Amino acid sequence: MGSTEEQKKAILPFLQRADEVTKIEPKVAYYCRMYAVEQGLALENRSPQIEGVLGALLAKLEKDKPFINSGPDDQQYCENFAVKVFNRADKVDRAGRADKSTATTYYAASVFIEILRQWGELSPDLVDMQRYAAWKAADIRKALREGRPPTAGPPADSADAKADADLKAEADLLDDLGLPAVPGSLSAPPAPHATGSSSGAQASAGAPPTPPAGPPAAPPPAFPRPPSAPASIGGAPRFQPGSKVIYSATGQGAGVKGTVARVTREGPEGCQYMVALSQQIVEADEAHLAPEFEPGQRVVYHAPDGSLMDASVSELNASHWRPTYVISCDADGEQREVMDVHLERLKEPRSPLMPDSSPPSIAAIPPPADGGSPGSAAAPPSPPPVGARPPPQAPFAASRPPPTPGPPPAQSLPMPPPPAVSQGPTATAGIPVPTAGFKPSLAAITEAHKLAKYGASSLGFEDVPSAVKYLTDALKLLTQSQ
Repeated sequence: MGSTEEQKKAILPFLQRADEVTKIEPKVAYYCRMYAVEQGLALENRSPQIEGVLGALLAKLEKDKPFINSGPDDQQYCENFAVKVFNRADKVDRAGRADKSTATTYYAASVFIEILRQWGELSPDLVDMQRYAAWKAADIRKALREGRPPTAGPPADSADAKADADLKAEADLLDDLGLPAVPGSLSAPPAPHATGSSSGAQASAGAPPTPPAGPPAAPPPAFPRPPSAPASIGGAPRFQPGSKVIYSATGQGAGVKGTVARVTREGPEGCQYMVALSQQIVEADEAHLAPEFEPGQRVVYHAPDGSLMDASVSELNASHWRPTYVISCDADGEQREVMDVHLERLKEPRSPLMPDSSPPSIAAIPPPADGGSPGSAAAPPSPPPVGARPPPQAPFAASRPPPTPGPPPAQSLPMPPPPAVSQGPTATAGIPVPTAGFKPSLAAITEAHKLAKYGASSLGFEDVPSAVKYLTDALKLLTQSQ
């Protein structure tokens, strides 16, 4: 874009909506500003005024982030809000009471739907809803200008050609409202949209996205990743917009602190980021970035033996590259100095579905029909509980049958003689058996999404046992009642 005024139109709609809802919906306001920053950073030849606005926005985002409690369900939260705003305008419109305020509400809904693009492409239902909302905002305003009552509801089929022409005038009509057109909203005439229920759009976006692909399954080495390699997972970005990082242009000496503004490239060849430093904005590869874990930050430590331990950061040393962190592990209280590639942010406390527990017991394995040792059962044992942190060899050792019937191996837990267990679904040894007709709740889908992400993260560190457990628990949530 050329002039400052033209560049403002790329970010103004989102900043206006953020200011409107900042007190009642601070999380939605946060993501409106985040999307405004993404749009602004995409502008070429940004004017000094726009650079100043972006700098102020990044500072505000960094200040607000600790109070947002961001998580994997934020996309669904923002989508639900956008659909609620749309339905509010649609209800008034279909009742034949549309006015200038209704047009503004429709327009706001189209903006709130637009910010969902920062999580990926919109579902077809949301695309239709956005275009319909933008068109209704223009159509209602046009009717009011002409002194006639706005037409309630969607246009008739015979009005499609006229609707197409009206859309082309949408920008001028929205200017009368003081509202710039939403990017992409003028591409096609709106399709008639049934707004009696928003379940279609919600179901479309409510399903968990496919976890990033991990490396091929193989017997995991202890911790083969070299210390200089960032822990990116299957080409997925290690950092997200708003992440605090430490940047080194040369890979030597002390780094400088910054904030990720945008992911500019991702893929197997490596990810690249636009990073806002105190005096400039730079493009940086993942190899030149490290996470800024502040003292007190909760993290997950990937130990050399493949186990995972929750820990707290005690100290950050960024005087050299790569930075190192002194952490205190919850399990043993021991302090360790480790590099950032051994750590990942602990996004939320462990779920009740992922308890800290003792190493897996083989008591859950059905005894064989011939009365032999439980260790000789043909079915493999259930995966270990998610929270358990035994050495990675333990789950495999427990599944090896002893040479002759007798007491369980030394590494197995002592147990009384097992009661008779019917050979039912448990014979699948931990693999969830789908319940016919079962439909998971939204809460179960959200929790399964989290577990799938943990599983993908474990694969990124070639921790196959943990990945199996996370993904098995996710499958249980999606296939069985709890």
